[in-house]
Amino acid sequence: MKQEKYRIEIQGLKLGSYSYDFSLADNFFQLFPGSLVQRAALTLHIELEKRAHIIELNLGFAGWVELECDRSLELFEEPISLNQKLLYKFGEEPGEVDEQLTILAWNEQHIELAQAVYDLIILSLPMKKLHPKFRETPDVISDDEEVIQIYTTLTDEEAEALQKDAENTIDPRWAALLSLKKSEDQE
Repeated sequence: MKQEKYRIEIQGLKLGSYSYDFSLADNFFQLFPGSLVQRAALTLHIELEKRAHIIELNLGFAGWVELECDRSLELFEEPISLNQKLLYKFGEEPGEVDEQLTILAWNEQHIELAQAVYDLIILSLPMKKLHPKFRETPDVISDDEEVIQIYTTLTDEEAEALQKDAENTIDPRWAALLSLKKSEDQE
């Protein structure tokens, strides 16, 4: 897996601020087999601040990724706009401390960004991937109202017809009780 394109050389960098720009397209996501994303057009702007024992990266993503709708299996473009901070600290035991802090060996020559960038993009995607035509947002919601959103492929006329049928149909479990009630009312 060739990732030289998605790394930042830190060996020899003097203390101070640096800027980097990367373009993340289809070929970036092909580095990760089984990726949710196959097509994309993202730009990644990185502001690097190197200090004596720590490197701070501020990453800014903008663009879109192509996703498959969970409901209709149609492909659609999901916009991505994300800002994230990553910290790299020099220490004796290299490894990832948490999602934002990674320990680098003192003699480390570069920072590999591919996996961290991929993880940030994938984690920013919505859990439920719905095509924009299935998304409905209420105009105004008060704190007292409970909103239940129902996603459907039915037209408004079909939905109204189904609703009327459901209102006119009596559940067979209640039909016997209704006949008892009617017989009592007649007596």
